[in-house]
Amino acid sequence: MAELFHNEQFPTRILAASIKSPLEAVSALLAGAHDITAAPEVLLDMVCDPQTDEAIEKFTQDWQKINKE
Repeated sequence: MAELFHNEQFPTRILAASIKSPLEAVSALLAGAHDITAAPEVLLDMVCDPQTDEAIEKFTQDWQKINKE
């Protein structure tokens, strides 16, 4: 459907609604959706990364140790 709209140059946007997971969001966007609706938790899951959070926490702890000395 997205390819048809694109090829025919229809001024149409595709909305993927009620997205339940980050994987669904990625699939919908890769399939041609322009916009999505999703619960805030799903959107937060898309921008949060546990490994990044751990690295930030370690950096903060190390920074605090250095500044106490």
